[in-house]
Amino acid sequence: ADARLFAVIAAAEHGSEHPLARAIEEGCRNAAANASGRVDDLVADTDSFVVAPGLGIRCTVGPAGGHGEGHGDVPVPVVIGSAEWMARNDVPLGPGAHAMLHKLQRRGRTAVVAAVDGTARAV
Repeated sequence: ADARLFAVIAAAEHGSEHPLARAIEEGCRNAAANASGRVDDLVADTDSFVVAPGLGIRCTVGPAGGHGEGHGDVPVPVVIGSAEWMARNDVPLGPGAHAMLHKLQRRGRTAVVAAVDGTARAV
């Protein structure tokens, strides 16, 4: 995955007190920094933040300085959470995402999907 994807996911999870969200943010920040050598200048703040306890989050993430990579000046919608939360937000999951979710869940792991701009991009 690219640095921008990791940075967008990190921005969406930023500020959450949930331990899983903090772990996702930290992992994505590290991956973005490793991929590009920078993180904070890739994305700006979040807006329209919605938390659904036990399901996930939904928000928009804006580009840094009004010139994000790959999305121009347009903030992108981000949905992070369970397969049920993806369905409730009309984010289709392909067979690969379903297979990865089930594989991780069978191993006793908490697995979530991250969707950016309506497309599932990471499990």
